[in-house]
Amino acid sequence: PEFDAAAIRWRLLAAELAGRADRLNEMRLALSPYLTNIGKAPFALAARLLLGCSQYHYQNQALHQALKTATLAQTAAAALEDGFTQAEAFHLEGKALLALEKWDAAIARFEQAIALYAEQARPYRLGLAYLDSGAAFNRMGRAEEAHTTLERSIKLLSKSRDEFSLALARLILAESLNTIGEPETAYQYLLFALETFDKCKSKYTHQTLNDLAATLLLLKEE
Repeated sequence: PEFDAAAIRWRLLAAELAGRADRLNEMRLALSPYLTNIGKAPFALAARLLLGCSQYHYQNQALHQALKTATLAQTAAAALEDGFTQAEAFHLEGKALLALEKWDAAIARFEQAIALYAEQARPYRLGLAYLDSGAAFNRMGRAEEAHTTLERSIKLLSKSRDEFSLALARLILAESLNTIGEPETAYQYLLFALETFDKCKSKYTHQTLNDLAATLLLLKEE
């Protein structure tokens, strides 16, 4: 019964909800029939199933496995002419490559995801892809490109209910603003980010406080 279409859809939904709450044990339990035996799944659901498994591997820090499975999801989605899943698979490939510090390859995947999300009129997903692309530019020291890309992300994410991703975009944008000599604007973005991170007791609170202190030093030097 685990490989019935209805069962797969329910398990994918359960895995997605568990993943959003970062409950990896529940996510693994929902996906357990498929993590090592995906070949039994109906081909029509293969792309979404591979994408769900890849997301689990990514959140579980099994980055090479996440990349491999996301690539398979993208290939299956292309064969099924499922552009929505293909866009998300490109995006997840990029996130895995970013975590593996393969910057250029990550940006190439994000650009593919961005093109599809824009074509599909999916503004929230587009905002997330710009966020990840901006993070990659920032890590590469390409501050101007990071600045432009993250501004696009913030414009889109500010219209969503995802306050955490919006705060993360502001945090990374502040780093690029400090690099290009705009600490006053960086300081304002960091205050907005801190308010959100503090409210949800995020692991990024400490980093934001450190960045605020560094930005204040830059302001004093002006």
